[in-house]
Amino acid sequence: MKKISVYSLCLLLLFSFASCGKSRKDITEWNGEKVYDIHVSMAFDETDMFSYVGLVDYVFVGTVTETVKNITADGELSQYKVQVVKNIKGNLSGDIFVSKHGGLDKKGTMHLYCSDKRKDTQLPESGKTYMFLAYAQSDGSLILSEFLDNRSVDDDLIKEYENYFENQTEPYERERFKSYYEK
Repeated sequence: MKKISVYSLCLLLLFSFASCGKSRKDITEWNGEKVYDIHVSMAFDETDMFSYVGLVDYVFVGTVTETVKNITADGELSQYKVQVVKNIKGNLSGDIFVSKHGGLDKKGTMHLYCSDKRKDTQLPESGKTYMFLAYAQSDGSLILSEFLDNRSVDDDLIKEYENYFENQTEPYERERFKSYYEK
């Protein structure tokens, strides 16, 4: 009887410790392969950054602090935790969660957006700072723009996007929403 109790206690402790670790089943490493299998037809010229900035709800500099989910099935979004560094359009603050179309499959192949005029080049990476463009959703969440600007963020890039914002055009009217991260 004493043997069974000790054995049961050991099993219980083993399962308790095993379940304490954070599950990372939605995170994988990129295997170096890119696939542009998410083709989009844009309703505006996606190379015209004045229109692109006019279309989105938020433009901001942010540092990716965590990749929450990057393995996606059809229709799912990758998810990232981002620290807002500087707002150019809108007033976001603190740590926010954003989603992005595209991601990795279970084998580590990167699936990205492309259009007739532009291809996405990568997914956001933890520890890196980017210029983000985002659409607010009706539930207050944020979805990043179709294409990521992966250039190094410096004063010149910030001035470039400030110019896009100051001279933005709206290529068409759309319903706008406010993010729950808005200050």
